[in-house]
Amino acid sequence: MIHFVFGKAQREELGAILDLQKRAFRETAERNHDFTIQPLTQTLEELEAEFERGIILAGREGPTLVASVRGYSDEGTVYVQKLMVDPAYQNKGLGKRMLALLEDAFPDAARFELFTSVNDHKNRHIYEGFGFVPFRYESKGNVDFVYMEKVM
Repeated sequence: MIHFVFGKAQREELGAILDLQKRAFRETAERNHDFTIQPLTQTLEELEAEFERGIILAGREGPTLVASVRGYSDEGTVYVQKLMVDPAYQNKGLGKRMLALLEDAFPDAARFELFTSVNDHKNRHIYEGFGFVPFRYESKGNVDFVYMEKVM
């Protein structure tokens, strides 16, 4: 039986989180024919700045990092960023677990917001099942995005 442990990521894990991010977002880049997306080009220094600004959660199987999500709060809205699950661990409910933990980390939030590619039907299905609804569409470069919100 697989046993996962979830908690706040530590600064020394940021390199491993960046490695996980590049593995997890490769499929998105392939689907959108764009390997210049920010999750694939983000630097460790940029990730460190996100670590300082908000919270980064991590899911582990033993010592192995298998999932992560980031969020930060601004004026009652929590901006959900880079929900990711190692491709070898997908379809086990880890993404939903990470979203639930992020909600728990911000109990006073009035609203949660995220965005994803319009073409990421799997991700959109997960977010919709978690109560997120589309509220805006936007194109950036070659990628069309849908912005989704969950009002608490």
